[in-house]
Amino acid sequence: MWTADSTVADLTPWPAEAAQRYRDLGYWTEETLGGFLRNRAARFGDRPAVRDACSQLTYRELDRSVDAAATRLRDTGVQRGDRVVVQIDNRVELYIVHFALFRLGAVPVLALAQHGPLQVEQFCRIAEAVMIIATSAADTRQPDRVRQLSELQAPSLRHRILLADTDGGDPGDGAPGVTIWPGSWLTRTGDVEPVQDVPDSEDLAFLQLSGGSTGVPKLIPRTHADYLYSVRGSAEICSLTADDVMLIAIPAATVCPSWWDPVSRSCRWSRPLPTCGCWPSSSIHGSSRDCGSSRWAERN
Repeated sequence: MWTADSTVADLTPWPAEAAQRYRDLGYWTEETLGGFLRNRAARFGDRPAVRDACSQLTYRELDRSVDAAATRLRDTGVQRGDRVVVQIDNRVELYIVHFALFRLGAVPVLALAQHGPLQVEQFCRIAEAVMIIATSAADTRQPDRVRQLSELQAPSLRHRILLADTDGGDPGDGAPGVTIWPGSWLTRTGDVEPVQDVPDSEDLAFLQLSGGSTGVPKLIPRTHADYLYSVRGSAEICSLTADDVMLIAIPAATVCPSWWDPVSRSCRWSRPLPTCGCWPSSSIHGSSRDCGSSRWAERN
């Protein structure tokens, strides 16, 4: 676990004997999180995969959007091993950005929409993050997101990206040092080519946050292999099937096992709607997008 006094060099790998035992028992496989989605998209391409109050994607559409986002991030300079703080509220882009980073071998740091500038700055410093990606109003209590991003004091930060709710256009500049990306530009598929999955299964996949009960949350390292085991095990324990719908009713970044359980069973993340199937939904808690009557209807 990383604390305020830790650095990247302090990360301790799994003991070799334990890792070999988990591989021998079949708990750990060669699959990565990026490959995990690719395989499910090949098997369940036309099934709904994820929705929020404004949009819905099938597994195939999600996979292509992930490739598009990975291409944009790679062209911006994100490389294997780079840490990227992600502060996105419950919306489809949360899943797209995380899977895009997984596919590049970059390491998301799972910040919550409710975290304030002090906490986010600490995450950037501890993780030595090269980029932060945030939504325009990740938390309605923090409306001036552009200014907050521009004022972050973290020597490693090279890119401060704000995902705007606008549907069209190309990237532009906000406050000094902040680039505004229209959400639709990030995921514009067009003729995008599949992005090769870069990491190994025992590479660091992401940095999860502790509860923060004793101060600023600490960072918990998770590998692709160890985390996918918890995904498969959780899906089995919960008896998820392809006919289930998973409602994400709290900030999605706090319920990591629940994020990916549906994918393992071709389920769907969603809100409970009259036509149930199985999907994860990011439209619920803390979403800052105002999608008009559709958002009101789903809340009621």
